[in-house]
Amino acid sequence: MLLLSAKARRFIDAAVNDLPDPEQREAWSAWARANPDVRTPDGPTDDRGEPVPVGIAAVALAALSRKVVRLRQRLGVALLDEDEISDVENDLTFIDTVGAVLIKKL
Repeated sequence: MLLLSAKARRFIDAAVNDLPDPEQREAWSAWARANPDVRTPDGPTDDRGEPVPVGIAAVALAALSRKVVRLRQRLGVALLDEDEISDVENDLTFIDTVGAVLIKKL
């Protein structure tokens, strides 16, 4: 199974917690509890276990997609300083990368 970095898991956890559907939140939480391993520096990126279930990946991707929408809205309407803009843009790039990895592993 794909091993995500601890940062990616935290990002997904936070995004999933913002989903309005409690069943999606519980599905991700149950899967995350049952699969706590994360990628470590110089460690494997895959534990050779079963792939992330499609339904779980779909929940993560939906949550990340909602997060992208909120971040883009923030860029469009908020009066952000240069550092805040950079932080939001970095988050958008990171989310795009995590989403691409999840899609690739489906």
